[in-house]
Amino acid sequence: FLTVAGCRTATVVASQPADTVKTERKVPSEDYVTGPSLKYSDVDYANFLGAAQLHIKDSPLLPPFIELRSGQSLQLEFDDLRAGAKNYQYKVVHCDFYWQPSDLVASDYVQGFDELQIDDFEYSFNTKQAFTHYEAVFPNDMLQFKLSGNYVVVVSDIDQPEVPILSRR
Repeated sequence: FLTVAGCRTATVVASQPADTVKTERKVPSEDYVTGPSLKYSDVDYANFLGAAQLHIKDSPLLPPFIELRSGQSLQLEFDDLRAGAKNYQYKVVHCDFYWQPSDLVASDYVQGFDELQIDDFEYSFNTKQAFTHYEAVFPNDMLQFKLSGNYVVVVSDIDQPEVPILSRR
């Protein structure tokens, strides 16, 4: 089974170590809520995010678990409360049982690309708060999983790929 655990499954892995991997980032502090490290868990790093979810496509109440090569897809969606079009990308990272990055290179666990641009978005209309809704569905023609296991999806700005804005498992 391909497993991408979301917030509804956090209790399953709550007893596991919560180590982090350090990354450098230079960002304005008023837009971001965490320090300079990527956490391999469900984290919104930016203050301008709203309603981030990872779930089975068209089933937002189900946990994000799919069977490998089953034809099912996962849907990642979030709102940018700053509105306007931004260039975001997502990356999938294979993790071990403890939700730490595995020693595998991307070509070992992904067929195609492990980083893809999020090009599906829509602007809000007739709302008090302007926002832009972003959505990515995978696996897709450009990204297919080769291995089952635990995966973390990390979203970042294309111009600053080392600066995550959210991560979901």
